[in-house]
Amino acid sequence: NEGPMKRPRGAGDCSECGGVNSTFDKEVDTKVKIDLMGCVEIIGALVALGHSLTDKQKSILQSTIQELSDSVHDSLATMWTELPEYAFESVMEHVQGDREVSANFRYVCHAWREAHDRLVTVLKPSGAPPDASIWKKFGGVKTVVLKGYFVKDDDLRGLTPLAATLTSLDLQHCYDITNKGVKALAPLTAITSLDLTGCSRVTDMGIRALAPLTALTSLNLFRCFKVTDKGLRALAPFTALTSLN
Repeated sequence: NEGPMKRPRGAGDCSECGGVNSTFDKEVDTKVKIDLMGCVEIIGALVALGHSLTDKQKSILQSTIQELSDSVHDSLATMWTELPEYAFESVMEHVQGDREVSANFRYVCHAWREAHDRLVTVLKPSGAPPDASIWKKFGGVKTVVLKGYFVKDDDLRGLTPLAATLTSLDLQHCYDITNKGVKALAPLTAITSLDLTGCSRVTDMGIRALAPLTALTSLNLFRCFKVTDKGLRALAPFTALTSLN
């Protein structure tokens, strides 16, 4: 279909923001321009590699790259609104898991924040994890990394909105996680990889609480000192499990 391409709602057509980058201050704009330069290079590489694009799409993208390059160097009002949806998605694939770049993308406007949150698949929050109302905004997340003493049992209950998409959960060195927290993972039945390294307060009871997670293929219990052979026997029904530490 060579008709009009679907474009993401960007800063230039965002009714909430009222115009192209109207909410930018110079500091934020500078940060976003730095990331835009990287995106221009990525899009250029996509064109060079072909990336299953038609000649018409390549032509439009090449024109867009030039406009983006000029706007990044010469003006405060960047041309993000001219970026086709498929190119925007490709850019997002390259920034997954980079907190700084993600934050700068989300600075642009409300609409760009919504588009980012819809497409992001990896989340690595720093500090205390967000609550359920925040997780709910990230409908496509597949991987969550929560590490350290900031993470509490109640924080894991907040992951429930990701039950349909979350396949990998990393809880390394979350020292305050107990059996109660592990039990809160029960709704996350799509998880295939769970890392509980260093969760030293988890006991055999916590391992038994993993029973609903039958899709698990990888489970890391390194330094879970309170888990005994008896607890490991509870993993016998996990027929999909191929990696156990």
